[in-house]
Amino acid sequence: MSVGWTTKRIDQWIVERVRERDSVPGNAEHTTPWAVTIGKGNICQKDLQILRIKQVVELTGLARATVYKYIHEREFPHPVSLVGASVGWLRTEIEYWLACCAEESSDESLDEPEAQFEAA
Repeated sequence: MSVGWTTKRIDQWIVERVRERDSVPGNAEHTTPWAVTIGKGNICQKDLQILRIKQVVELTGLARATVYKYIHEREFPHPVSLVGASVGWLRTEIEYWLACCAEESSDESLDEPEAQFEAA
């Protein structure tokens, strides 16, 4: 015997966890600090995928301890409580954080004066 769930139901379950994390009422429109928008009726424009810490480490290139340090410093997406002590991160929030880091890095390099080269 097999059991299955629809993608819509899984996304709704994840949305409920996100609303709990962010302390947002069930019917309110909500955009997380990391650009995931949830409309009325728990509808999200993106498919929601949960990453575990190992996947977050692989995707970001950060050490596990650094991920938790950044969360504590409020510079990194907070995890979503799943079941019991299990937590996960929304892939879209991690990808948004990475894009912001790349943008900041690119802006900083544009602000640096051009290197002066001396003729040999």
